[in-house]
Amino acid sequence: MLSGTAVAGLVGLSGCLSGVLGSVTSLESTPAGVSQSALESTGYEAVGIEELVTERTVEAAGQSETFAVTSYLSQYEKQVGIEGLAETATATFAVLSTPKIELAGETLNPIGEMSSREVVDLIGENYDSIDGIEHDSDQEITILEQSVIQSRFVAEATFAGLPLDLDMYVTKAVERGDDFLVAVGVYPRQFRTIEAAATRELTESITPEAAAESTESESTDGDSGDNETADSDNESTENSSDGLDLTGRLQ
Repeated sequence: MLSGTAVAGLVGLSGCLSGVLGSVTSLESTPAGVSQSALESTGYEAVGIEELVTERTVEAAGQSETFAVTSYLSQYEKQVGIEGLAETATATFAVLSTPKIELAGETLNPIGEMSSREVVDLIGENYDSIDGIEHDSDQEITILEQSVIQSRFVAEATFAGLPLDLDMYVTKAVERGDDFLVAVGVYPRQFRTIEAAATRELTESITPEAAAESTESESTDGDSGDNETADSDNESTENSSDGLDLTGRLQ
């Protein structure tokens, strides 16, 4: 879900593809991660690090420049075992790192300006299986020594034909050098007693760099705004279509 949201924000920038690599300014973030101690404490496991690549020409203050932007999504999950959903049901957590885009003194990466409500609404608008998203609560947490609000939303979902109530956590972006970081956690609400605390622990244990994990790559087509996915990603999505997939794409 979060990877699709990030791409949607970048595609919203004005302009068109340059198609001339020599004229493109390349910007690449560094993958962020979660501490190993927090993973062991909460029972989550690393799934992998997905590479998200977009290319876009932006305009500001009468200036125009084309950027090739490489972001990373570090993903973690935990089996929670819901009756009827067998092994497909998971609690999920992800950290997005995306570079700042600056032109004429303006920061143009919309992730840095989006509220948690805007992020979670993008998720809901593009997933037919998730409805009724409502704000539930806010809490102040610390990420990389920065105070930030983590918002909890409740939602209704359908997976494998069965109804499922969700808790969805989203943080406002925090800065890490030349990057923005955003954290998202989703789990079945019936496990709130345990997973609410686990999500907070994972969020507050975010590290500046992620441990080396397998990386999947995706490039987006700036003309259409559609997201094209490598064959291996498609196979992975098909195999887990009944589960909660943080790498789903906006259509």
